[in-house]
Amino acid sequence: MILKTFNAYPLWHYFNLDMFASFIGYPVLGYWLSNKEFKLDDKKLCIIGLIILIISLAVFVYLGYTKVSLIRYENLPNMFMGVGLFLFIMCLDRLNKFNTIKDNFIGKTIMSLSICSYGMYFSHVIVVKELSYHNPGSNLLFPAMFVLIVFLSWLLPYVLSKIPYVKTFSGV
Repeated sequence: MILKTFNAYPLWHYFNLDMFASFIGYPVLGYWLSNKEFKLDDKKLCIIGLIILIISLAVFVYLGYTKVSLIRYENLPNMFMGVGLFLFIMCLDRLNKFNTIKDNFIGKTIMSLSICSYGMYFSHVIVVKELSYHNPGSNLLFPAMFVLIVFLSWLLPYVLSKIPYVKTFSGV
């Protein structure tokens, strides 16, 4: 991932591990983070996760303004955004911060996103590819594109899960 971030990976074009070490690294990283015993308490770890998320998002946006290409997912700012968000949400859950929203619209939305997340993992590539034709390459549209990608990536497996025989393949 470090080599891809700095475009040094093509030096090893005969030693390409993309099929084994690129996207599969994110679920493995999530599994490791969820099972790791941290020496910090959950409150401190939650704050650290939020700081990691904010800093890596700022680096991502800054590099976008300096015309550094971060199109692929295998780069350090994206990895740290995932780690920060994962730690933040995981620790909030451990601190029981979601109990008050469990039965309202936000809680039901989170549960639906959670249930559809596996299907979203597979369908978001299609959505990103289609929406990339309409994005002028500006990071100013990043928040709007993010919301649209999450919504459409959720909608696809959700709708497919409502079709009786297709539900098996929807990822829900």
